[in-house]
Amino acid sequence: MRNFLASLLVLLIISCSAASRSTKLDSSTPIEAIPYVECSLTPKVVDSKTEINALKNLWGLSFAQAYHRIHINYDSLSIRPVRLRNQEHIKSKVKEVFPKIEMVHSEKLENMNYLQQMFPSSDIKWYSRKSSNVQKLTEKGKGNKQLYIEVVTYRTKDRIKPRWENKVSIFVFDLELYKLQYLNEYHFECDPRDSIALKKVIDYGLNLLKAVSSN
Repeated sequence: MRNFLASLLVLLIISCSAASRSTKLDSSTPIEAIPYVECSLTPKVVDSKTEINALKNLWGLSFAQAYHRIHINYDSLSIRPVRLRNQEHIKSKVKEVFPKIEMVHSEKLENMNYLQQMFPSSDIKWYSRKSSNVQKLTEKGKGNKQLYIEVVTYRTKDRIKPRWENKVSIFVFDLELYKLQYLNEYHFECDPRDSIALKKVIDYGLNLLKAVSSN
């Protein structure tokens, strides 16, 4: 009887261990293997302050590209359709909030890969803010200012309740001096595949930009 119970206990431990491994969903898990969870009707935005605002107005504002960086298997094929679709959603929201904005076509920005985007963006947000890095994220149009939007998404390593974290950065660059004029960053928790929620939080940031620049 003792041998039977011992064998049963071993089998139970093995099965639990296997189940734990099969249900572990972390940053190495392909996005299609993670169950889709629709976000709340009004995603909660955490926004403490506008980091930089040297804007006097939004005259001459243009827009060329947004970039959605998803930290799962780096920039793998599994997330490429999500990333490209969300970038189009962001572009449509920009047109909606700023109907007269100049839309600048840029093959350079459209074809930019993960590392090409991450390095200049990180420098502009946190380090030296080199004009050469501003040039890498912009495409000259008729105007003297350009809006750029970045969304960074990652999967938390919380084993009890893993969740999606998103950080939105809204930039406005001076295209004559290639300097940063405006930066606002805010966070929200949501599955990156929920396009309705994404458009709502982008709408929040764009309308805040309109309000701040008009004061």
